[in-house]
Amino acid sequence: MATQARLGGRPAAGRGLPSRGDVGLGLLVGVLAVVTAFAVTKGVWIGIVGLIVVGAAWIAGIRDWRRSFVGLLVFLPYSGIFIIAAYPATGPATLLKDLLFVLPLYVGFLGVHVLKGRSVAVRGFPLGLGLAFAGIVVLQMLAPTLPNIVVGLIGAKVWLLYIPLAYVAYCFLRTREDLNLLLTVMAAASVIPCVVGIVEGILVNTGHGDIVYSWYGDAAAAATQQFVNVGVGDATINRVPSTFSFVGQYSLFTIISISVSYAWWRGVLVPRGGVRVWMGPALLGLVALAAFLSGARGTVLAAPALIAVILVLDGINIRTWVVAPVALALVMTLAASIFGTGVGALLQNTWDHAISEFDIGTIQGVEHAFNHTTFGLGTGVDTVSARYALPKFSPYALVGGRVEESWWIKALLELGIIGLGLVIVFVLGVLRAALRAHLSVKDKGLRAISAACCALLAYAVFFNFKGSGLDLDPLNVVFWVFVGIVLRLPVIQEEEREQERRAGLLAAATEEPGPDPGGDLGRAGVRPGTRAGEPLVTALVSRR
Repeated sequence: MATQARLGGRPAAGRGLPSRGDVGLGLLVGVLAVVTAFAVTKGVWIGIVGLIVVGAAWIAGIRDWRRSFVGLLVFLPYSGIFIIAAYPATGPATLLKDLLFVLPLYVGFLGVHVLKGRSVAVRGFPLGLGLAFAGIVVLQMLAPTLPNIVVGLIGAKVWLLYIPLAYVAYCFLRTREDLNLLLTVMAAASVIPCVVGIVEGILVNTGHGDIVYSWYGDAAAAATQQFVNVGVGDATINRVPSTFSFVGQYSLFTIISISVSYAWWRGVLVPRGGVRVWMGPALLGLVALAAFLSGARGTVLAAPALIAVILVLDGINIRTWVVAPVALALVMTLAASIFGTGVGALLQNTWDHAISEFDIGTIQGVEHAFNHTTFGLGTGVDTVSARYALPKFSPYALVGGRVEESWWIKALLELGIIGLGLVIVFVLGVLRAALRAHLSVKDKGLRAISAACCALLAYAVFFNFKGSGLDLDPLNVVFWVFVGIVLRLPVIQEEEREQERRAGLLAAATEEPGPDPGGDLGRAGVRPGTRAGEPLVTALVSRR
């Protein structure tokens, strides 16, 4: 019985009595049945289907939070399809990922790690700073300038809801196999959205935009930001949303996919070897082309800069340092030719635009924010979701007729100078912990993964000067998932080394049996007069 409990089995005591988890699931199913029956009597068929799906997702999440976590990462690249289908009543559709995955994931996760007495700790995560930051967010929900509590709740949800995913990702990764699974799932999920985006980019920039826009129906204008395009010399660059609800989310997704594809290539495929290694650079080239053809000029600078940072963090590898820049240059040349311009003109235009945006969004934004507040106007005042969820709520009167896009300026407007300071310290604490974890990783495969994740974290921090990337899908989720991954990698490395050491001692004990009370075998637990290796076997089993 003791061995069974140690290995995760259910003890025999109390057999025949339902567990608390079973009782909870029974109650959930019962409530679901009652509500469904009521919906049937009222003829609410759409509500029935939605309720059944949500109920099934909650049951799955409570039973196994790991399924919900993987499901969330698969769902993210396609979440925009449901928002577009629901247009113009998009409110419920925007909450699908939270209702189907995030909330049941958290309930199942807490049920396992808290109710069952398992500790939840992430090595290096600045929990104290995070709690202080959460405190100021909650405190600012009481600001007298807020029009209602709903605005504050929406703002707090955007600020805080996805931070615990760092803990979820950390606990999900028990072994390297879990890490490989996670990266493979994310890499595979990125293929279809990138292919769709490339096809759309080619069509809209070669005079066939009407075909693409017809796919989105009445939502076409909203998804493309009113069919916005930018001029680069004699060329016009049009933006495309792919499977997302608007182009900003899609461009962020392509940048994320660059990090994912590199981590999958160098961290999963290369250590395994074989003919499948070519799939890594092929996927990296695909997502890089998708990034350029998204029409968001920021990706023209962000994609090369991100890859450069990844290569620096990953260390010197002559083949990668030659292949990656050459392939990137070819992909950028192809994208520029589709736009009808040159690479030089595209880079120059993007750089000029970036300088202008920094002046307007950051320098003028700081001045504008201080002209309207010092200690904050309240959580949610400058949050995009609050404006869309509450059409009657207009923050323009509170912020002087101007809504700031910069995440850092948003922090100043909503949380005040004290809140901004806490945000800066907390984010820098997260980056510092991630960098320290990266520097401690020596395994080549794990180091490549760590480099890709750290580069994306750094990108997110700098991108927030331009926009509120951490407020938007999918970066709001992936940022904290990557934090958990990076902080877990040193632990995986240490556990693998320990397993190798124990395996070596076990092999030595098996080959050379006999007492050795003063040597390594004695320290490993092989007692004189017993069968060599027996205590080690027991120890290894207990660790599993």
